[in-house]
Amino acid sequence: MLGLLLLLTISCDDDGATPLENAGLGGPPPPAMSYTDEDYELVLSIHTVIGDKIRSKGWETMAPEERHFSNVMAFFGKVESGGFDGFYFDSEHLPTMIPQLRESLLAVEAGPAEAILAESMNFFDGGVVPHDLDARVDMIREKPDNFEPFGDLEDRFYAEVESHYTLLACYARRHPEVFQRDEAN
Repeated sequence: MLGLLLLLTISCDDDGATPLENAGLGGPPPPAMSYTDEDYELVLSIHTVIGDKIRSKGWETMAPEERHFSNVMAFFGKVESGGFDGFYFDSEHLPTMIPQLRESLLAVEAGPAEAILAESMNFFDGGVVPHDLDARVDMIREKPDNFEPFGDLEDRFYAEVESHYTLLACYARRHPEVFQRDEAN
């Protein structure tokens, strides 16, 4: 666990800014900029600890910061593996949590991702995403075969949104009271 404690102390300044921001090179780095090995290791370590906690003690025992971390990991994992099509039409549960996901994205300072998620909801009547997977799938089946409702949004997502490993590592470093702990917690 000493490695996890050490990883919490590097890569983000006290203000949580990324190295490019601190160098005066503008806003958040583009996703093409690779995340550091330290960020990757830190995020995976925390993700494992949170997963173990969920399995042993339940979701309701998690601190709000842990919930935000877990929600953002789930969202990015789904979008990166199947795009917004996969997010909405291959996932039973995750699209029913959009209010929590949007809150979590804002909490970890992933505003561009939250804005794109909000915009993706416009595919659905009135921006209301049906909770029922079959209803969501039926909506897409009614469209022409070449219909791609999320193509431009996915392009923007990959062009504008920073790596979730960088976002979550900086978030963890801003909240050491939650994420810096010994193995007993």
